[in-house]
This record gives sequence, C-alpha cells and structure tokens, in this order.
Amino acid sequence: MGRFEYAAKILNDVINNNLSFKAASKVAFKKEDDEIVKQEVAAVVGCALRHYYVFNELAKRQYPDISDDAFNMLSLGLANHLFAKKFDEESFNKYVESESKLKGAAEYINSVNDPKALIPTDIEFGSKKFNALRYNLPMWIVNLWEKNCGPFLAKKQFRSLSSKNLNSALRINTYAISDEQFFAKYNDVVPCDIAHVAVAQYENTNLKGHQSIKKGDAFLYPLGYKLMCEDLDIDPLRGIAIYNGCSNHILKELYAILGPFFKADVLCNNQSTLIEAENIKKRYHLEGLSLYECPHTAMLTCISKPVHTMFVSPENSHFQSLIDLPEYFLRCKQEDLDRFIEIEKESLLEASKQVENGGDLIYFVPTLCKNETKRVVRSFLEEHKNFTLVNEKQLFTFDPYKSILYFAIIRKEESHD
Repeated sequence: MGRFEYAAKILNDVINNNLSFKAASKVAFKKEDDEIVKQEVAAVVGCALRHYYVFNELAKRQYPDISDDAFNMLSLGLANHLFAKKFDEESFNKYVESESKLKGAAEYINSVNDPKALIPTDIEFGSKKFNALRYNLPMWIVNLWEKNCGPFLAKKQFRSLSSKNLNSALRINTYAISDEQFFAKYNDVVPCDIAHVAVAQYENTNLKGHQSIKKGDAFLYPLGYKLMCEDLDIDPLRGIAIYNGCSNHILKELYAILGPFFKADVLCNNQSTLIEAENIKKRYHLEGLSLYECPHTAMLTCISKPVHTMFVSPENSHFQSLIDLPEYFLRCKQEDLDRFIEIEKESLLEASKQVENGGDLIYFVPTLCKNETKRVVRSFLEEHKNFTLVNEKQLFTFDPYKSILYFAIIRKEESHD
C-alpha cells in the first residue's frame, strides 16, 4: 500500500468508521516501517481533519451531490495542495479525481490557491457560521461557547485554538530537578511568569518531544493542574484518593509536588485509563499508588475509609482534547452532553461520600460547558449544606496556563460532635 492509499484508508476509517486518528493510523501502518511515509501521510490526513468543515462547505458548493467517500478524497487533495504539501500534487490530484469519480476534481483543487481566503465571501465575516468554518468547529459548539462565555471570550477561545504554541510550555518536575538546574541543563527553553514553568526560546517551537520530558525532568500537560493544586493542603498521611474518568494528568502533578513516595487510591473508569495510570506508576516509581478499575457508582468498594483529599474528574466532554486530536469534534456529539452531565453529578455525589470531615473535594473537568461545571457544583452545594465552596476557576487556552479546565475546591465542614 502506498502513501495515497494509506491516506485514503485512514481518513475513511476516522470519518466513516468512527476510529480515532491514532487507531486508524495504527491499523493502516501495521506493515509499514518507513517513518517518513508515516509522517507524510499523517500530515496530509491531519490537515484534512483540521479543515473538515470549511472543506465540506467548499465541496458541497462545487459538487452539490457529492458522496461522503468522494468528499474524503477531495478533502485530502485540498489538504495536500493548500497546507501539507507532502505528496506530488500532479500525481496525487489525478489519483483523487480517479478515486472520487468527481469530474474536474484535479483542476478544481489547483484552482483553490489562497489558504487564507477559503471561506466563501457570501458568509458574513464574524458570524457564527463564519467562526465555525474559520476555526473548524461544529455549529453547536459555537452556539454553546458563545452562550456560556459570551461572544468576546468565545472568540478569544476560538482564536487561541489555532495557536502554534499551545503545547510549548513545560511543567518542571521540581522533585527531580530545581528550576536553576533545569535552565542550566536545557538552553533551548527560558522561564516564564509562572513558577516552575519553562517555555520555548522561540515561539513556534513545539516541545512535545523535548529531552526534558524523556528524562523525567518536565511534563507536558495542561498547566491548569498546577494552578489547581497550588493552594491545596495535601496531606498524604491523612489520605488521598483520585477518581479518573478521562485523564491521569493529576498523577504527574502530585508526583511533582510530593515526590514518588506518596500513597493514593486511584480509581479509573475504564481499562484504557487504568493502563495509562499503570504506565505513569511504572515510569515514575509510584509504588504507593493502589490502582482499581471501577465505575463512578462504585467508589465506595475501592476506598476503605474517608480521605482528606479527594480528586474527582468524571467522564466529560473533554474539550481540551481538541488541541491534540484533529478528529475530536467528529467524535464528540451534542447528544452526548446530557449523558456526561448525569455522570458528573453522580460522580461528585459518590466522591463526596469518601471525604472526611474538614477534608477537600476537588472537582475538575477539561471543558467549557457550564452545565458540566458551575451548574453541577451549584446543584451539589444546594443539596449538601455541610460542604462549602472554597475556590473555583475556569481556565481558557488564551490564559497563561493555556488550559481548558474548570476546577472547584469544595470543603467538608468539621464535625463538632
């Protein structure tokens, strides 16, 4: 199978067969060892996914009756021509026209030459549809974010998603290395205004594969976890428990704060999250972690007694994923939100039962939907008067912490019996 066939198969599996980009690539490249081929194919398919909505608008205007399979091929041609430029254009465009059976497809692809002027001029600048096409978002997300954040903040959020340096900040592992030693050791990064955080010396540098990460001197994950934990009184001797419905980033932050010897019960809602936690435990020698797989309704079966610090991050819409997953909004559906909200309410309630008097319940979700954040917390507090809101924060990717993250720190009152 050649480059063209790889690209067509991966895109088809993502859009039509609901595979993740990572899973589809793994299937397609099962017998491919050439890393350059893999990188080139991934670049073209990634571009097609990151411009899915505007390409779809263009395709339907040019070919009103275009089929899904034909659109996939056309979008690959546009992605390669306008952005990736990894495949020989003449031969690839002919391949696209042949496979899609779209008359004049090669000529049409070559006629679209300005990457900055793809949105048709009859769509009002700054309108919701314009923003949906400009930032590759489904209309329901544009409506949701404008309703939750207001048009001004929503637009700032939209713009920040296309920033090239969202993942160009490192959380220094202060247990393993001091800030001073870190910057002496790695001269391609510099300090920023946030303590224990390094940024690339050059703005467009991507730090995803930085040597400091490989050596355990730094972490690459949403920096909001650092902010969330800064004012917490975390006492490992009084007990820590974590319920993870989507991500184990909090384990890295606790390691950076407490070192490798802290003890905690870690409850994961599925096997994938459990395997991720096992890998973190192994890499950082976190022998004090007790890992369990359990649904959010069964926390009590895994925690032997109430703890002083209970972290709970239920399954949620996880808007933070859109930064790293080009297919994210093809998989996250509006109809999923009601299910997420119910799970989040149930998870917060179950987690609250595991907190000792005077202890902290930390609820956090990487989303911008108020129905998953403030309204879940307000509803809980109205029904549980023995808990008090200590702090809450909604972070955006345009903030210094470059995170989509909401967190609330809720304290259970001391018993006076």
